[in-house]
Amino acid sequence: MDSKIILVFAVCACLFFAGCAQQGISPQGPSGGNDSGAIKTGEPGAQPVPGGQPPGKEPGTVPGSLPPINQSPGQPFPGPGQQMNQSACPPPPAPCLPINQSPGQPFPGPGQQMNQSACPPPPAPCLPINQSPGQPFPGPGQPPNPSPGQQGPSSNTLSPDISTPAKGPVLQGQNKTFRLGSLQFDYYSVAATYPIYSPGVDIIIRAKNTGQAPQTFSLTPISELRTKVPNWNRHFFAFQADSLTLQPGEEKLVHYFASADNGGQFDVNIGFMQGAAKETASISVYSGSMDEARLASSAVIYGTVRDGEGKPVPYAELAFYPFGGRERYYQRTDASGAYFVSVPGVDDVQTFYGGQKLLSNIEYFAMMDAGGYAHYYKDGIAPKRGETLEFNITLQKASPPKGYAMKWESKVSDYYGFFYAFPDENWSVVAAAQAKHDPALGKPTNFYLFDAKTGALKWKHPTGDDCWGFDIKNGLVAAGCSDGRVYVVGTDGTERWEKDCQTQNREVELSPDGSLLLTGPCGNDEYELLNAKTGALVSTAKDAREALRRSRFSPDGQFFVTGASFGNLAMYSLDGKQVWKNYVGEFPLFLEIDNMGNTYASGKGRMIFSYDRQGKERWSFRVPDHVVSAGAISADGSRVVIGTIGAWVYVLDGRTGQVLWRDRIGGENVGHNAVSMSRDGKHVAIGGAPQYGLYIYDENGTRIFTHEAAENPDPILNEKWAGIGRDASAGTQKGTMGTFISDNGDKVVAAYGDDYVRLFERAG
Repeated sequence: MDSKIILVFAVCACLFFAGCAQQGISPQGPSGGNDSGAIKTGEPGAQPVPGGQPPGKEPGTVPGSLPPINQSPGQPFPGPGQQMNQSACPPPPAPCLPINQSPGQPFPGPGQQMNQSACPPPPAPCLPINQSPGQPFPGPGQPPNPSPGQQGPSSNTLSPDISTPAKGPVLQGQNKTFRLGSLQFDYYSVAATYPIYSPGVDIIIRAKNTGQAPQTFSLTPISELRTKVPNWNRHFFAFQADSLTLQPGEEKLVHYFASADNGGQFDVNIGFMQGAAKETASISVYSGSMDEARLASSAVIYGTVRDGEGKPVPYAELAFYPFGGRERYYQRTDASGAYFVSVPGVDDVQTFYGGQKLLSNIEYFAMMDAGGYAHYYKDGIAPKRGETLEFNITLQKASPPKGYAMKWESKVSDYYGFFYAFPDENWSVVAAAQAKHDPALGKPTNFYLFDAKTGALKWKHPTGDDCWGFDIKNGLVAAGCSDGRVYVVGTDGTERWEKDCQTQNREVELSPDGSLLLTGPCGNDEYELLNAKTGALVSTAKDAREALRRSRFSPDGQFFVTGASFGNLAMYSLDGKQVWKNYVGEFPLFLEIDNMGNTYASGKGRMIFSYDRQGKERWSFRVPDHVVSAGAISADGSRVVIGTIGAWVYVLDGRTGQVLWRDRIGGENVGHNAVSMSRDGKHVAIGGAPQYGLYIYDENGTRIFTHEAAENPDPILNEKWAGIGRDASAGTQKGTMGTFISDNGDKVVAAYGDDYVRLFERAG
């Protein structure tokens, strides 16, 4: 054969393989205890498309690797639907498209199946020059021709490149200490954050009482600290009161959070006072960029991917992420199921942060979706500088899914779009409320009741504005609205009572038996507990003049928890007596109580807290990617699910706060109220925004159903869409805004921001 033809074929083969099977890096987002050495794991953990990309942004190149044809170094790898220029290669066959996929549409995500029955068998894999089947793709600096017979990566040949020195902090800080009597305070003078690892910065001062008696001290009020924070930093929260008492020997963290909305730097000066004595902790807050935090690879993770029978899983994509989920290191396995990736060592990450105490996790997690296998997730992967870490994976076969089908859809013509859709206890009716974020449209609207079997509209009730507070129980539908009024209507359509609270009302909550209604603010009260049938006052409370924003009754109906606007979280008995009080930064967007009386809450401070019935903290978890928009729990509290503005879904162990699995849905956000969990914790329903997506997962994180709807073109919604701008993303207006899943996971009702309600049932 002519040598020129051989050369062209070899180059084509190498470049094609670089596009389809190379290791890559792409921008994207409590872990286990594995930190070094061999890790062997077989934990199951969304049903994928064979050979498909995980959800999220698409991969980029690795320094030293061959880019795809027509790709310049550092440019991202072509995404779904983008074509490589293969003019030097034989023309490829027509693409095999997924069911109902038209050319140019995005590649299906996990849980979507490809129809390959009409496709020709795939060609033999495209291998690099001189590479035999079963051998790994060479890493940066490795020769393209591994030794004959090598079937997988070897720790002797995959030596990490540590020639680049570890990168130091952008801002150098110092450890500092001061005392107030027997109180000692320790802190680091710089608090830095980078999007790869965290959605904001934790400002932490450790306080300890070294004396023999209780000591009380006060702090600069959070309201005063906020006046010194620049406008580009939108969220600045405290996780404690302005006055604290420490018992002898007790330690506490004084904790503040500043969101990383833009890059920049400012100083926070926190005063600590005890009587006439005062000391100040001066801390520089630095919000850096993705590029600043991209460190040179200094460690290697390698291993094999096999099924439960020990057979290799070839040509499947595996990705490792820093815990924030915004960066991705990936590679496809070879014919023998082997892989390797190069990553920055976790100790290099800590070196980059200097002496700063981190609540953000700097370890890696692995996530994998291969056709026919259950979703795989494992965190706590901590390779260190110069280390070659073996990490072997066992995938479990996915159970044959019982598909869901849409039973009905109902559409109205209204300004706002649906925010919530809740069935009654018997799933005989579905109540749905209209609202938007931010609630500034100022138009009259309605809340609605539909027949749960047919979707037929039973009635609608007018209001003067949108309704953020909404509930249905025991034959009553309650709404708290921006027109300042609370409405209670029977499921028969008869209005029972109405109350003017004289201020914007954003919360109503019916007790489990439907006899009581909690609402607020109402008049001068943070909350009012009312007789649900008559509206008669039962008890009230005022707490720091903060508006009620979220609330829940305990399952036994004997207590309730309130989440107030500036972060006060408190439990009360029915007579209005406070049982305990804690601080979660700002009002909780997610608030639940389990059957044991444990409370779970998360707000814009990107922390989840769990408290026992006495208010003692059980655990906390630093959410690594963005604000928790919604969440839910199993009845016994053993599982907690949250969805974020970053479009990630996490399921946590409700006893420890450890992540059991996570996945990223399509779109920009998880919908504003679009997270629900079956009472047994075995199914999760998530809504995506601004795409009108519904995603249902099983208990292992395998996506078992996906539905995406077209947007309603009703022009009445144009006024709402016109409000979407820089400060209000499309994901807070468009998309699936609410979900509710039945106790056993067989039914899901979903509320959409374009005036639709849909009900889905499991087939079989």
